[in-house]
Amino acid sequence: MCTLRNFPHLTDHCIEWARDQFELLFVKLGKSLEKYLLDPLSYELKIKDKAASEPGAAFFDIRSLTSFAKLAANPSIGNSAQLAFDIFHYLFRDRILDLQSAFPIDFRIIDSKTLEDKGAFWGEKKRYPTVMIYNPNDEAHTDFILSATCLFSVMIGLIPSKQENDQEWLKSYREKEWITNLTSSLTPPTYIQAPVNSDGIDNAPVLMDKESLHHILDNLCSELKDISTKLTNNMTFEIADFEKDDDLNFHISFITAAANLRCDNYTIKRTDFHSCKVIAGKIIAAIATTTATVCGLVMLELFKLILQKDTDSYMNRAIGLSGYMYTSFSAESPLQYNTTETIVTPDNDDLPIEAYDEKGSVKKEYMKKVISRVYPEKHTIWDKLTFSASLTLKEFSQVLSNEHGLQLKKWDFIYGYKTTLVDDDNGKNKQIQGVSASVYPTKPILNYSLLPSLDLNLPQATMLIMKTNQAKPNQLYINLWRECKLLGKIPEQPLINEDQIITENTTIKQILILMEKLAYNAEINKTIETKAISNLELRKFIIIPSSDVPWCVHIDSGDDVEHLCSFKFVL
Repeated sequence: MCTLRNFPHLTDHCIEWARDQFELLFVKLGKSLEKYLLDPLSYELKIKDKAASEPGAAFFDIRSLTSFAKLAANPSIGNSAQLAFDIFHYLFRDRILDLQSAFPIDFRIIDSKTLEDKGAFWGEKKRYPTVMIYNPNDEAHTDFILSATCLFSVMIGLIPSKQENDQEWLKSYREKEWITNLTSSLTPPTYIQAPVNSDGIDNAPVLMDKESLHHILDNLCSELKDISTKLTNNMTFEIADFEKDDDLNFHISFITAAANLRCDNYTIKRTDFHSCKVIAGKIIAAIATTTATVCGLVMLELFKLILQKDTDSYMNRAIGLSGYMYTSFSAESPLQYNTTETIVTPDNDDLPIEAYDEKGSVKKEYMKKVISRVYPEKHTIWDKLTFSASLTLKEFSQVLSNEHGLQLKKWDFIYGYKTTLVDDDNGKNKQIQGVSASVYPTKPILNYSLLPSLDLNLPQATMLIMKTNQAKPNQLYINLWRECKLLGKIPEQPLINEDQIITENTTIKQILILMEKLAYNAEINKTIETKAISNLELRKFIIIPSSDVPWCVHIDSGDDVEHLCSFKFVL
């Protein structure tokens, strides 16, 4: 992916990249604007999340969406061409300028620890790129604008989509004079520098700090928001369905032009329409023997499915045609978890003399029985307890109690992971550690105005707090009074963001959204390395793995549940 995005050195790399751009521009761009109009905040969170790791891609996404929104607000062929012109510069000018700024032509890789010069950054497989300047006399340039203009016009409904046998579709648009006249009035967009991901390059220059990055993103989001006010939130767009076999639908034409412009960026040999069609259309020669064998074996398994055979009858197959090898085997069943009882001998220091028999062995009645409780019995890693995310925290606790016999004791939601150094017998070793936020039991909001005067002593203050009906729970107010006493004053009531308060009436979905925001901010601030929760708006459900589920107690036995199966929250 790094090669395709920034450092192509083969024509095939450019064709694969161009095929991705087709999907990005003529499929995902329309869907993104539809989603943005329905929920702008979710899009902004997503784009800022993306900017943390891929700032260049995030800038391209939001600028492309803004340009597309301008077309949607004022549809015309001229504005479709302006959008195509914007995309031309975003892809073949701006992204290249970003790379040149981050890694100048004479940039060398220096080891930050040893200061050893490891050589030039640019080389045979990392070609130094050059910026494209639009040239109306270059066929790749005009083909790009022409094909993109027509495809965007179809998306917006200005032009009817091509029918299968229509050989006259947009025939007049294919004249060079038409596209030359159209592009003569177009204006290049302003260049906005985006930082390039330089992970692994110790001496890469820092071209933009986080504050500047966030400021630019905020401005881009504001521009998109202003334009979106001219649009309705129920707009839909006709996305492209890639068809390689129709030479007149502009699909392969766009990919060929984009690939050749990319080739020019990196001084790579250009491709032609036919070669591009073979690679972008994934027309791959296959060995008929292997294909027929695999299809036959898959059909055998489907017969078993139709006949409702037991799972033990399904087989994995391994075929080696070169050595005439054929094996068939069934997968082992997943491990089942069961409640176990273990008899443990207590520490000798804790036992009285009468606990030992004549042989010096500990008597049975002094042995300890340790129960490792699981729920549900005989569950596997594939089993899940399913709940609706619309449940409030109180209702969720009641469902656990009434339907599963479990008492919810504590829930520290793990929203991310970080690497820590842990001392063991072999010295310091890295360990992945979860970073969590408390969800249950909920924390009450303390009213600072209920605190007694700091002139009182602790017994007097305690007595007064216990007599105040509103000062519940008493112990929390006593602890807060003691903290204020040490501080020497009772501060003003802290401002509380109501969106971040979790009460028993908060729904699971609201909790998940809050945890997603915590994970996003923690990743930006580098207090975590990996998010455990993301992209909620795209999900139908989310799984909390067995290792991260809340702490529960088995009500009938009173035992802690040491192994609880995964939770599935349906969104």
